[in-house]
Amino acid sequence: CVVCFLSLIDTEHHFVYECPLKHMVWQELWPSFFDVPFSIDRLKQALFDLNFPPVSTVNNLPPSVCIGHTLLAIWRSHFNFVFNEQPFLPSVVITQTRSMLLTSSREKMVQLGQTPFPLPHF
Repeated sequence: CVVCFLSLIDTEHHFVYECPLKHMVWQELWPSFFDVPFSIDRLKQALFDLNFPPVSTVNNLPPSVCIGHTLLAIWRSHFNFVFNEQPFLPSVVITQTRSMLLTSSREKMVQLGQTPFPLPHF
């Protein structure tokens, strides 16, 4: 693995969640998506079977959106490291994921006819 150097072969499993740095991303973000504790088995079910655990009550987005944004942030950061020599930093990936989730949440509110900003606005 070009990110962690722990695996000689960068399998799809290592690329997505077995790499320790990417595992940290999933472990940090999981509680904001779901009401069950993080585990590799639950993550694999969500990723490969689209079998999602109960959604967190503070999250108003579908679980597929949460998983998709996390995968996108991991993918971008991984290839930013490969092509631009920018280090893969879990904190950056987490921040990017949360930013995308906030945007999606605001878009959903607008679609529902709600304001995505706190009142009052003038």
